[in-house]
Amino acid sequence: MSQGQRGFRGGLILLTALLALGMALPMAAVFGAPKPRSNKPNIILILTDDQDYDSIQYLPRVQQLAAQGVSFSNFLATTPICCPSRVTFLRGQYVHNHNVRYNASPGGAFPQFHKLNLDRSTVATWMQQAGYRTGFYGKFLNAYPQGVSDRWMPKGWNDWAAIKRGHYVNFTLNVNGKAVNFGASKGKRGKKAKKSSNYTTRVLGKKANNFIVASAKAKQPFFIQISTQAAHTPLVPEARFRNLFAGVLAPRTSAFGVKPSDPPAWVQGWPGMTDARAAKIDSDYRKRLQTLMSVDTMLGQLQKTLRKTGQANNTYIIFTSDNGWLAGAHNVEGKQSAYTESIRVPLIISGPGVQRGVQENRIVLNTDIGPTIAALGGAKTPGWVDGRSIVPLLRGEDPGQWRTGALIEYWQFPGKKTLAWDGDLRSLAAHGPLPPDYKALRTEDMLYVEYSTTGEHELYDLETDPDSLTNLYNFASGDLKEELQQGVEALANCKAQSCRDAENNAPTPDLPEP
Repeated sequence: MSQGQRGFRGGLILLTALLALGMALPMAAVFGAPKPRSNKPNIILILTDDQDYDSIQYLPRVQQLAAQGVSFSNFLATTPICCPSRVTFLRGQYVHNHNVRYNASPGGAFPQFHKLNLDRSTVATWMQQAGYRTGFYGKFLNAYPQGVSDRWMPKGWNDWAAIKRGHYVNFTLNVNGKAVNFGASKGKRGKKAKKSSNYTTRVLGKKANNFIVASAKAKQPFFIQISTQAAHTPLVPEARFRNLFAGVLAPRTSAFGVKPSDPPAWVQGWPGMTDARAAKIDSDYRKRLQTLMSVDTMLGQLQKTLRKTGQANNTYIIFTSDNGWLAGAHNVEGKQSAYTESIRVPLIISGPGVQRGVQENRIVLNTDIGPTIAALGGAKTPGWVDGRSIVPLLRGEDPGQWRTGALIEYWQFPGKKTLAWDGDLRSLAAHGPLPPDYKALRTEDMLYVEYSTTGEHELYDLETDPDSLTNLYNFASGDLKEELQQGVEALANCKAQSCRDAENNAPTPDLPEP
């Protein structure tokens, strides 16, 4: 469908029945005195982990959500690695502005977030100030709660259940300042239960469902963020889904196992694709899908709770991920790179007034999610926010001038040269070098990458070469190289409005032929 296609606007169904005072009083003991229900919509953000764009085709409830809303084909993570991207979701800033650059400290992860006091202003505090009840469930930031009390919670959240230890099973949550352990569930005779009530996605979903019910009883609009472990390594699917997707292979584009022409040294350093390595990539991909089936099931349960509480027609659901995943494309595994598989992630939004069954192709960024949530809830955003609201795109309205390009930026953690340093990535079929520091310009039809520490460059025409196999940089003229470099620098040094201006005026030149 065309970018400017308009869909119909769904009507808001407002709650009119008042609960008896006696029913509201128990909630007051937990949340404070309830206020009359406003016409503000509810918002649920589901944020998965390392989910590739192609995986959504295997998730039936996510597909149904897409049929009920808008899907974005060019939603990009501006720094494709967990913690920096998650801070961007929270604050609507490029990483060079919030300055949480890595998944580890110093300079990254939760300790850097806490050191900079970034929790003082996030989408949670914006929504809370706008009258919302807020709930967070799941993975907060890498290394949370390193360096602080185990009881520490960030500002802005009324209900808090964050993973402080563990992954899919045998994990500990900080539940409103109290450590709660969840061990593996057992069935008869001590065997593992087929449905583990202590599987992380199930636990997080249950807490979110309870918060929906409590908020409806309190007559308060709510904002919920559910950040799942899926589909991050180490991959531990829920028992009931472990036999699904037999025979499914990782995406087999023309780039699978193939290095681009004139590749940068870090790509060149990866070992070749063997049958054994491909089989391991495929096996892991099936496990990734199996972990995501728990998220898909959780989505269905949330929708059921919304219907039961009368909130379904007044709730926006946002489904997305922090970054993508390279499953053998360009002969690389992991994330971190500027290639499409690493930076393009699912984004699906449904809710009142949202077009139904529409695909939007304009570039949207993770910097936009916080401002969009705020706009939907009538909350104010600080002047330092880099992103912009995408509400006009949801409603099929003219957004005015839109970005022609975006910055992709990445910093390699100092002193760590391979994926092997990250314990969560040791299950990969092969280890290879990580990309060095880079800045990249991404448009709908072009990818340009500058590696600042090696002096290497990549340039791809995504219209004729969507899998980024032919590096055109050495065919570019001096004028073209200068234009691209200036475009990157304008974005790399931007703040707030100057980011939006630089995005709106990003170069979209004619590219050379090889």
